[in-house]
Amino acid sequence: MSSHRYNFPKAGFPEDMLLPEFLKKQVATTSNHVAVYFNNEALTYAQLNEQSNQLANYLVNKGVKPGSLVGLCIERSCNLIVGVLGILKAGAGYVPLDPEYPHERLQYMIETAQMPLLITNQNLVNKLPESKAEKILIENIQSGNSASSTSVIQHPSTDIAYVLFTSGSTGMPKGVAMPHKPLVNLITWQLKNTDVLEGGKTLQFAPISFDVSFQEIFSTLSCGGTLVMIEDELRLNAVNLLNFIAKEKINRVFLPFIALQHLCEVAENFTGDLSSLIEMITAGEQLQSTQYIRNFFKRNKQCVLWNHYGPTEGHVVTAYKLGANPDEWSALPSIGKPIDNSEIYILDEQGNPLYENQEGELYIGGVSVAKGYLNRDDLTKEKFVTNPFHNAANATMYKTGDLAKYLPDGTIEYFGRIDGQVKVRGYRIELGEIELTLDKHSSVNAAVVIAREDEPGDKRLVAYLIPEQGKNIN
Repeated sequence: MSSHRYNFPKAGFPEDMLLPEFLKKQVATTSNHVAVYFNNEALTYAQLNEQSNQLANYLVNKGVKPGSLVGLCIERSCNLIVGVLGILKAGAGYVPLDPEYPHERLQYMIETAQMPLLITNQNLVNKLPESKAEKILIENIQSGNSASSTSVIQHPSTDIAYVLFTSGSTGMPKGVAMPHKPLVNLITWQLKNTDVLEGGKTLQFAPISFDVSFQEIFSTLSCGGTLVMIEDELRLNAVNLLNFIAKEKINRVFLPFIALQHLCEVAENFTGDLSSLIEMITAGEQLQSTQYIRNFFKRNKQCVLWNHYGPTEGHVVTAYKLGANPDEWSALPSIGKPIDNSEIYILDEQGNPLYENQEGELYIGGVSVAKGYLNRDDLTKEKFVTNPFHNAANATMYKTGDLAKYLPDGTIEYFGRIDGQVKVRGYRIELGEIELTLDKHSSVNAAVVIAREDEPGDKRLVAYLIPEQGKNIN
């Protein structure tokens, strides 16, 4: 059986729905439930709805229209979620900007997105480069007492919901433009494949510039749950994070493999109560079922582990729920089967479908595919190619650069990258981008960068440099 003849799962979902409507539906039934909290600050569904309406109204009055892009650079707080929802309600797409990025990178992202407005807060405004984008302080909007809009601005679900910039092989990042439609499909699928529903608490762990953060936010707010945000310092301290999960009775956590591995190592000596934890989801890099991870799930039998796969250009496109007995887990668990309305093809170098147990490049088709790279038609044409296996006009599929094969049971085994791209701690990195940057240094004649994993689960980037004659590299 060739890979493209597998019966890809089809399921109905609200194809014309926009993401803010998930929140709108919940406000009608869970208005007084806590939607999001951070430290001592909390917002109910009604308050989150009101504040995001206020922001949306402000943006519309500033000229934001469907199809616009608005920058978002806000510290981890309830305001960050208000910012995401307010931009979407105004009909625009949000573009996360990490203030820790170099000014040159931020400048490039702002100019590429051609954003007229950039929402930030007082503590970060001076970290952002000067640009044509008008900087708007969210604190000023909230103190302005402007009237709040009562409805979501309607526009096609094929419009952009967000643009996330990832590493690029040419030395410059590329912005992945993701519409509402595939994201609504993902959340609809997620709600059918989770035990964390109304009232459940989900940890908001991922940076807003990672696509996983979208999943954390909307899989929670779409079912009346509570999104629990944490400070960056807590994200980086596994001992304190475990104590926080136990104290706050967190039900669901999304973690990249390296963070999951570290948490499970620390948990070997943890005596707190983790009985509230019923679901952990890992994504972003290849899952390894190490002894520490198996030990954790043997001790916490109430908790299940999901392995999600998908590049930013498709978000989640396959999923695998590991079995109840960790001793039976394979060392490198499968990435599972396509989610609803997603299509996965394994093709050879000529684009021909491969059969079971034949390795080839993984292509993504169906609803899950992004629109392409923002203002990069050349790269979009290279990576988003015509789908010859689909009857719909203009159907495309994304060429991932990942090596995989279909197994006889329809699940997929993943083998890593074909090209020079790697993932380290969940970050997708083009080694060529780093090499090009190092080559620009006046003391460097040549540079080669590789990812090394001298200890299992501890992957690091290592650069080998040849200095210019007579110069030292400091």
